[in-house]
Amino acid sequence: MGQYHIAVNIDKRQYIDPYRFGDGGKLLDFGPAGHGMMLGLCALLARDDGGGGGDFLAHNPLVGSWAGDRILIVGDYGRPGRDVTPEDIKAYQDQEHVSETPDLYEAACALFENVSDSIYAILCDYDNLKKHMRDPI
Repeated sequence: MGQYHIAVNIDKRQYIDPYRFGDGGKLLDFGPAGHGMMLGLCALLARDDGGGGGDFLAHNPLVGSWAGDRILIVGDYGRPGRDVTPEDIKAYQDQEHVSETPDLYEAACALFENVSDSIYAILCDYDNLKKHMRDPI
């Protein structure tokens, strides 16, 4: 047991899930990993990318698209309503047919776009990374 996490982009209404990168969902599962979700997060946050050796040269608009946005690593033990807009609370309640207020983890998983598979595919296009990437769950 334990708390499971995702990385959420509040501004773009997107998230990435560590399981889609072959990592576990606990902070100590994906945090210290050199490849996997943390590498995906680096690609999403890479503001000055593509100009030098070691950059992600995947001319893909997803690379760097999270730079400057509000990004949170949120767990499924989060406080209900924290960082969740009233509109998202209403949409979640309507979609899930529940009356309780969701935490950001629940709201993001239900309402936001999961871009994990897209950024994972970009990472796997690099031969030198492909051998290090785990198979996603």
